[in-house]
Amino acid sequence: MANVEVGGGREGKILVELDRGRLLAYGLSPHRITALLGRRNVAVQVGSVKGESRVAPVRVVGSFRGLEDIRKVVVGRDPAGGTILLENVATVTDSYLEPESLSRLNGRAAVSLYIQKESAGNTIRTVREVEAALDAAWRLLPVQAEGLSRVVVSNQAQGILAAIRSVRVSLICGILLILLALCLFESQRAATKRAAGAALAALLALMVLAALFKIGDAPMEPFYLALLGAFLLAAIFDPDIRPGLIVAGSMPLSALFCFLLFQACGITLNVMSLFGLALGLGMLVDNATVVYEHLSHKDLGPPGAAARERALGPTEEMVLPLIGATVTNAVVFVPFLFLSQDIQNMFTDVAAAVGASLFASLGISLTVVPFLTVMVPLRGEPRWPFGPARVRRGMKNFGDRLIRLWGQARAWGAAGKSWAGAQVKVLARPKNWIHREFLLHPSLENLLPLEVLGLFLLLFVGLWAVAGSGAAKAVFFLGAAGATAGGFWLFRDYGRHWEAVLKRRVEVLGGAAVLALAATVLLFKATERDFQTTGEMDEFVIYVELSSGARLEVSNAVVGDIERVLAQDRDVAPAVRTAVSRVEGWSSKIYVTLVPRAQRRITTEQVQDLLREKLKHSGQDRDGNAFVHFSSPRTGQEIAVQVLGPDYAVLEELAQRLSGELGKIRGLTDVKMRYRPGRPEVLAVVDPDRAARAGLSAESVAETAHALMRGLRATTYRTGARQTETIVRLRQEDRASLNALADLPLLAGPGRSLRLSEVAELRMSKMPNEIFRENKERLIQVTANRAGLSLGRAAEETQAALDRMTFPLEYRATLEGGVTDMTRALSQLTWGVLVMVFLVYVVLVVLFESLMEPFVIMSTVPLCLIGVAAGLILFRIPLTTGVLVGILMLAGVVVNNAIMILDHLNNHTDPARPLSERLLDSARARLRPILLTAGSAVLGFLPMMLDTSESGALWRPLAVAMVFGLLTSTVLTLFVTPTLTYLLLEDLPRRLGVVLSPTLKTGDQRT
Repeated sequence: MANVEVGGGREGKILVELDRGRLLAYGLSPHRITALLGRRNVAVQVGSVKGESRVAPVRVVGSFRGLEDIRKVVVGRDPAGGTILLENVATVTDSYLEPESLSRLNGRAAVSLYIQKESAGNTIRTVREVEAALDAAWRLLPVQAEGLSRVVVSNQAQGILAAIRSVRVSLICGILLILLALCLFESQRAATKRAAGAALAALLALMVLAALFKIGDAPMEPFYLALLGAFLLAAIFDPDIRPGLIVAGSMPLSALFCFLLFQACGITLNVMSLFGLALGLGMLVDNATVVYEHLSHKDLGPPGAAARERALGPTEEMVLPLIGATVTNAVVFVPFLFLSQDIQNMFTDVAAAVGASLFASLGISLTVVPFLTVMVPLRGEPRWPFGPARVRRGMKNFGDRLIRLWGQARAWGAAGKSWAGAQVKVLARPKNWIHREFLLHPSLENLLPLEVLGLFLLLFVGLWAVAGSGAAKAVFFLGAAGATAGGFWLFRDYGRHWEAVLKRRVEVLGGAAVLALAATVLLFKATERDFQTTGEMDEFVIYVELSSGARLEVSNAVVGDIERVLAQDRDVAPAVRTAVSRVEGWSSKIYVTLVPRAQRRITTEQVQDLLREKLKHSGQDRDGNAFVHFSSPRTGQEIAVQVLGPDYAVLEELAQRLSGELGKIRGLTDVKMRYRPGRPEVLAVVDPDRAARAGLSAESVAETAHALMRGLRATTYRTGARQTETIVRLRQEDRASLNALADLPLLAGPGRSLRLSEVAELRMSKMPNEIFRENKERLIQVTANRAGLSLGRAAEETQAALDRMTFPLEYRATLEGGVTDMTRALSQLTWGVLVMVFLVYVVLVVLFESLMEPFVIMSTVPLCLIGVAAGLILFRIPLTTGVLVGILMLAGVVVNNAIMILDHLNNHTDPARPLSERLLDSARARLRPILLTAGSAVLGFLPMMLDTSESGALWRPLAVAMVFGLLTSTVLTLFVTPTLTYLLLEDLPRRLGVVLSPTLKTGDQRT
């Protein structure tokens, strides 16, 4: 625990309030009265006495038994010799000190606790310990008698747990999507394909609806788990589902290895480590898919020992390409070792999770997957234990009835008997055409069942709805529909289309290069920049600042006005759950917590905009300098400028001018200076000569003034289990004003007294609230919230405002905070991308023992930038650290497709055949595993891309970059890689007069 602050409440004290006139009349000092009270109230153990068998301690007790005992304490004698009791010179009450702060919850008086943990502490563990301590303390309070209640207003552990749940749900959804996709493509029976396709489409529809209607993860998680359990149960009874399950089995086994690594390395199961698992999820099945696809096309015979022997050779054939693909995937994280500590702290757990899971997947794919492929029965009719045969017959009859109804509807449509029938007729025609032209085309070999078309259309419509609004939706929908149709058209007859591309290879490669170059320029030069995107929070703070030294009563009145707006305004009140006010003199805060986003119609930013308009003149009738501003609705959304120089007067003038300039920038709100003028104070300057003539010193004057004004602790008053301090001081009316201060009584000796003003000069002054320095240089910080502006754009606008200002000599202004972090992080990650490209190239050179083939493979990296740029534009996401990390990972993933094509070209084709035929055969042979691995990866990242929760904003940019980069690079690689290979190995040598050997090895070249 780092700090605990208490707000509100009043501290109970026994107040002995002295009458100044009577003190002077009797010649008493506060120090004497304080000492006498302490001597009268004692309980001292003085020793012990011994009996025959026991020892009894001895205590001398003179404790106060009640307030009347305190009032009857003798504090002196009058000139006539009579006793002076305390009640003769003071009033004694059981009361409270004046409050220094006030706290309210929804307008009701409260005591608030603000608890902060140490930076290295575990938030969830700390919160649990705090809750346990609160429960223990709560049981000691007289809750029933006092009518007390306890409310937890803000709990950061809930946000962390919600983020972990969000990642966990994304992980479960990704597993489900990949399982269903593998079942769709790997199963043999049409009924299984249809069921898997329908389930996949339904699951995608459910995810899109949950994203659109802001349905939380808590109600969806049990449903997704039930679906996953149902699928695993179905695999027990239906052999046709097992191939997909064998491939997907690499996911839980790899995750188990990750957990063991986390335990060994001391990595906690946090948001980022879970995010790393979810991130690697889409890539875990790549190796297993390639191995299974390769084995499934071999004649291994029936399951058994002989099949194991026959599977050994085909498995060994895949070792080199799989190692190359895995190493290139993992080597992209090497640059993280040389980046700043902030980036390392953010992504170290991610890198550990992804790297460990990938290498675990490699080992599982080369051992477990081949074993299960040859040992587990993967064909046969399902044996469902669903009870009586009539139930199964009833289900079959129900399906047959639906088919007959569909046929009747088509017949009605053909006859034009009804409007509904006509619509069915219109819809039926494209279905037959699609089924005939696409899905039954022999080149696809049952690659895409009928349900896949509806699946992708549903997917794109859902993404269109999430991506934007208005014209952006229309553009996205048309583009997605066109891309879907174009993709089906391309892969319907891949060979013919590649031959067409080969005839225009220079134009196609030139166009791809231009697109990649344009995407690169767009990403790194034209795209807006930010450090990282953050989700909208359900809470914010309203800051109320008045003139320095403002009275608590004035601040309380201003805060009360704001509380009434929060509680009664018809636009704002429905969105507010709690409002905790902390009133503290000139600076007060209201901690506002909103109802969950799904339960309100306006966003946090809109709530702030409404309040900003309603409160812009709040408090100015009570204090002309009243200023109300808000915390940012998103973390890390402030932009800060530091104005530095030697003189605070000049700094204040410059900061005010800068605040005015920033206030003119559209998109910057709550412009404020982190500086307050000095607050007023009264200085009592002791004249040493006059004090000495009166027999006083500056020290004795200060001690007496302190005793009379603030009071002295005399003793502790005990009643039962309660202990209350006793404070001796002047009455309120004798110390509350400047005149009363001048008349403070000072005893200069027996029978002689004088006033404070006789030995000290009282003057008004100002004391600084805070003095900020950087490298011993004074500064004033000017900050503003970014409302809809990226950090890069806000920095550009702010720098332009600074350029318009003129600074005197020795004064300057610098952009600080997130701008510096963003610039440093983006610069480091950009260099990290270049280093990663070099490392991947080196790995490929080592694996292929060639310089040309790695160059062809690396040509796929710029292609992914085309999709990344399109995704950022469509989803209106700036270039952030998450996007650059996504590009880093993409560079290691997209090369896998080219590796598989060239590996097949080198090792599984006849070198005597023409190069164009060999390239086409290699691309066709790898078409299915390439599409399967890319589709699995896209489906694995899809839940994170659709995550609209607050924590989802952290990984959504990375997921968008991965999904769109994979889609474009996969499609383009299947055409660009063979074409570029042909250009380099056929056209270029012919033009240069060089003949390459069929093995494609650079060391075998001859002229």
